[in-house]
Amino acid sequence: MQKNRTSLEKNIKNFGPSSFWQLFPSPCERYPADTTPDIMDGTLKKFNYKLKREQVVGDAKRRKAEIEKLKNRVQAWRNDLKGDSKVVAEAAIYAFENIVIPRKMFAGCYHLAFFLREYLAREKGIGVQMIVGWITDESWAGATSHAWIEHEGKKTDISLWLTERPEMQLRGSVLINEFEFLKGLVTHVYHKDFPESAKPFMQTISENSDLKSVIEQKAAEHLQIQRFSEEPAGADDYFRGAPPSMNYEALLKGMVS
Repeated sequence: MQKNRTSLEKNIKNFGPSSFWQLFPSPCERYPADTTPDIMDGTLKKFNYKLKREQVVGDAKRRKAEIEKLKNRVQAWRNDLKGDSKVVAEAAIYAFENIVIPRKMFAGCYHLAFFLREYLAREKGIGVQMIVGWITDESWAGATSHAWIEHEGKKTDISLWLTERPEMQLRGSVLINEFEFLKGLVTHVYHKDFPESAKPFMQTISENSDLKSVIEQKAAEHLQIQRFSEEPAGADDYFRGAPPSMNYEALLKGMVS
């Protein structure tokens, strides 16, 4: 991975905008696609919801033991949850299993953060904070706009498990109340402010005129989402522009058992 990263950084000035975002597709789009055709076919297998085949390896006996261990770990954590923390966690799990997975929702961090915040406030009377910040990971030196929710200072993020191009953009963990509900193939670091460590790389790629326009567009979108997250009616304004199948009411139907 480090070798690939070095090669990419060395040749970044030669990349066009389509090449750049193909290699580093954003985990957040303003309005993610409702469904994706065939991208994930054959890559998920059943474990309550679906785990990727490569996550459980070895012979049948080992696979069974691994699955049992994962299930026991999650169940023990769920059994310890209490009060509002339990409500937040169960809502996030339900949304992951009944919205993210069946809709094959990738690039949905803004959408899911808005939805979970509004769902918990409107339907459960629980206030959580939506954070519009940045994430970094070891696969490249840049930073990507991202959004998640926090309850009592603990992160919940169900948006990184599915990615548009799994062979290029490795899936991230599913975090619920800071608990690693599912372990991803790459570890993300969350930042509320743009990280200093990413500035040199982003400056380098912005020297390419085509990439600069793409980066500026994404930065403007980041600021707009941040404004929506801070305004009293911001979520309504955000969802008003969503396709009918992706607005708040449509997603809410997925939360009804």
